[in-house]
Amino acid sequence: LGGKQQHRTPDALHRRHEAAKHRAVVALAAQKALAFLLFRFALDLGRDSRFEVEGNASIGPGVGIAVGAGALFSMGDGSYISADATILCTAEVTIGRECALAWGLMIMDTDFHEVVRPGRRWRDRAPVHIGDHVWVGAGVTILKGVTIGDGAVIAARSVVTRDVPPRTLVRGNPAEVVRDEGDHGVLRREDQ
Repeated sequence: LGGKQQHRTPDALHRRHEAAKHRAVVALAAQKALAFLLFRFALDLGRDSRFEVEGNASIGPGVGIAVGAGALFSMGDGSYISADATILCTAEVTIGRECALAWGLMIMDTDFHEVVRPGRRWRDRAPVHIGDHVWVGAGVTILKGVTIGDGAVIAARSVVTRDVPPRTLVRGNPAEVVRDEGDHGVLRREDQ
């Protein structure tokens, strides 16, 4: 073997272990920086907030997600958020499984202020829940306190201010139901 035998003192072993940990941290930081450069999405997490992703979900380039102190953001398996979306979460925003959220989307569970009038006070924040298999078109805005039912479709540029029933198509500002699922699983106009 003829090699030089090294004495490994506890200090030398500790320095070697710390150097290996440092290399691992630098490699992980480089991977994260590369992921940020490739995907360029911003995530801002407040104290005691939770960001949960179940299974395989994806977030596109230019997406900004801010999760405030003590708030919860969760996203289900098979869902994706396309490019340039903004999600502002101060209470709770949940996105179900296999949802498709198009570019330019904005979700806000807060007004960032309270409205107070004599004898009346409006909530400044309320959870947003998006069910499973929901499709949200480009440029849609979803406001606080909204629940979107399973299988719903939100047309492009709609502003969702109230709950959307399951398996319906809504559009407009404010969004209104224009079709619902018939007995045979086919969308039909409500006014017929």
